[in-house]
Amino acid sequence: MDQQDIAQRLVEIGIALSEERQLPKLLAKVVDHSLNFTNADAASLYVRDRDELEFRFTRNLTLEKRSTDNQFTTFKLPIDSRSVAGYVALNKHTVLIPDVYNRHDSLPFKFDDSFDKRVGYRSQSMLVVPIIDNLGQVLGVLQLINHMHNGEAEAFPEELRRPVEALAGQVAIALRNVVLVDQLALSQRETVYRLCRAAETRDNETGNHIKRISYFAHKLAELRGEDASFRELVFDASPMHDLGKIGIPDAVLLKPGRLTDNERVIMNTHAQLGYDMLAGSDSALLEMGATIAQTHHERWDGTGYPQQLQGMRIPLEGRITALVDVFDALSSPRVYKPAWPLEKVIDYCTEQRGQHFDGELVDTLIENMDDFLAIREEYADEFDEDEGEHSIITPAIKKPLN
Repeated sequence: MDQQDIAQRLVEIGIALSEERQLPKLLAKVVDHSLNFTNADAASLYVRDRDELEFRFTRNLTLEKRSTDNQFTTFKLPIDSRSVAGYVALNKHTVLIPDVYNRHDSLPFKFDDSFDKRVGYRSQSMLVVPIIDNLGQVLGVLQLINHMHNGEAEAFPEELRRPVEALAGQVAIALRNVVLVDQLALSQRETVYRLCRAAETRDNETGNHIKRISYFAHKLAELRGEDASFRELVFDASPMHDLGKIGIPDAVLLKPGRLTDNERVIMNTHAQLGYDMLAGSDSALLEMGATIAQTHHERWDGTGYPQQLQGMRIPLEGRITALVDVFDALSSPRVYKPAWPLEKVIDYCTEQRGQHFDGELVDTLIENMDDFLAIREEYADEFDEDEGEHSIITPAIKKPLN
């Protein structure tokens, strides 16, 4: 390629990377474009995590031809001189090695040939580049292996060094943008979670209840074939279902006995209150939260509230949250009640199929019960039998991979 072709390719790659907003997809695009741009046989991408590099994505074209199993295991490396990737990140310096088995340089790291031995591969040349942003911070490392020419591995030409460093600059911009979006989403998610936690605490619910709702809703949406965007939104928005309880008077919300008809009317306003609190935002997350708050007490047969919506007129996110909320409430212990046996919970959901709940969602839940039980176990509530109170396990909310 001449300089004009290289510049054009870099512009095209930069545009393609800038359009991606999801980190896993961005990493895959980076590796794919890097292989194509450099005629490399393999590429690996490390992303910085504090003082370590995390191995996040890789492709090896030779091995892909041998097998359809291209799974890889993530791991972390210290940012130091014991590995080529660590050295490159530490020194912010590109390394080009013509033959990793026959080196004549003074670089301090040794080549780890364990991968080659395990899979029967022959690494020869390497071009390893730091991914540095405009503030001079190392965001990761791009490692290219075996420049291919006429089907044979050879050394990466020196004239590729600058173009690949320019490519790494494009990667840094795209990576920084995605990280900023993720940080903003994380901040928004934390704010929403704390609001939801406040609402649930007033109603004697546990923090893990709203975590389970998130994972249950995401899993049910995934099993129903919904796209990644919907799954991500329902994961973040479903905990807002009872946010309107913040506006219910304590005398009603915390009453230990049966509510009167008038008190029940007041309690039922929490659905509309939640909608009013969240609606009208430019945020897709808050808009879905508003919809869920308003519709999670609607019933498939049209006897729910506040709008008596029926069947498919109830938005999918509302139907999903309605089911997983009841499933969790029945199957989880509380200080005021034991958990129902699983068989009884399943029987109830089956009985309410086509009445309270969307029948297809009930079928999906029951057919994949092991997935939901695994979530319930991971985010279980523990009870202090001596004190008669529950203590809450609060593992961090980890977003499911979409």
